[in-house]
Amino acid sequence: MPFAATIRLQIEAELAHRIPSALTPAPRVIRPVVPTGVSKVDELLEGGLPVGAITEMVGMESSGRTAVALSFLRHLSHAGRVCAWVDVSDTLSPRIDQERFARRWPRRASTQ
Repeated sequence: MPFAATIRLQIEAELAHRIPSALTPAPRVIRPVVPTGVSKVDELLEGGLPVGAITEMVGMESSGRTAVALSFLRHLSHAGRVCAWVDVSDTLSPRIDQERFARRWPRRASTQ
């Protein structure tokens, strides 16, 4: 047996007695998914994006990341769900995109 494998077995054996949970893998959490509102993306993701998880969207410029994210947020907000947008790259400009937001989230009349 190679030296590294022998050491690993010794360490695992010692830790198994002291800290049984240290070597037990965390259970995989299967989260429900919500459709993004873009049918082709939902097909690729096998239903949509996971609920209660952080999802990072990466891709080339003008690849549709913002459109997919806004569609997903629209879908959730119209269903009465709470959602958040975190613009890590600070590239979303509310002034430029204000018209796009207004079309997706029309202001509702006040009930007061």
